Amino acid sequence: MMFVEIYKVLMIMQVAGIIESTRQLYKYKEQLDFRIDFVAFTLEEPPYFGSDKMGSYIHAKYLKDNNIDVIGMINYEMIGYFSDEPNSQEYPIEAMKFLYPTTGDFIAIASNESSTSFLEKLDFDNIDKKIDSYNIVLPDGLSDITASDHINYWNFGFNAVMITDTAHFRNKNYHTIGDTIETINFEKMQYTVDMVVTSVLTLNV
Repeated sequence: MMFVEIYKVLMIMQVAGIIESTRQLYKYKEQLDFRIDFVAFTLEEPPYFGSDKMGSYIHAKYLKDNNIDVIGMINYEMIGYFSDEPNSQEYPIEAMKFLYPTTGDFIAIASNESSTSFLEKLDFDNIDKKIDSYNIVLPDGLSDITASDHINYWNFGFNAVMITDTAHFRNKNYHTIGDTIETINFEKMQYTVDMVVTSVLTLNV
C-alpha cells in the first residue's frame, strides 16, 4: 500500500504488525512526507533462508538495482510472547545477560552497526510507550544471529531494524505444536505496534 507518491520509502514488514500499523497510520497519511510500503514475504524459513529465493532478497535487490531512496526497513519478527518469570530470557551471547534483562517482558530492537543512525532517528527510548524496549546494536559480523527478512536489506546496504520478542531465546513453544494462540499476549503485542507507530509519526527524515 502506498500512502503518497514520493520517492523516499519506509518499509514495515510482517503480517500482524503490518495490518495494525496500516490501520493506525492510514489516519495520518496526509501528514507524512514520505511513502510507507507495507510488505510481506514468503520463503523466509529454511531451506530458503540465506538464499536468493527469499522474497525479501528479491525485493531488496530490486530496490538496490533501481536506486530507490529507502529511509529504512522495520521488521516485525515474533512480537507476541512475553514472560514475567525470572530468568525466562536467554541470549545468543552469555555476556548479554549483564547488559539486558533476564526476564522476558520487553521488546528488543535489533540493529546492525550500519543502521545505527536509523535506529537513533526512530528514537524508541524517548517516545511515549507502554512497553519496555531495549536497543541492541550488533556488530556486523554477528548479524546472522538475527535470522529474519531484514538481513537481506542489511546485505544490500539499507538501514533496517528488527522488532522482536526474541523468539526462541524466550519462547520455548517456538516452531512447535505448543505455539498456540493462548500463549500470545495481545495487550503487549498492541503496545509494541503502538510504539512503532508513534515512532514513525515522529520520524524526521
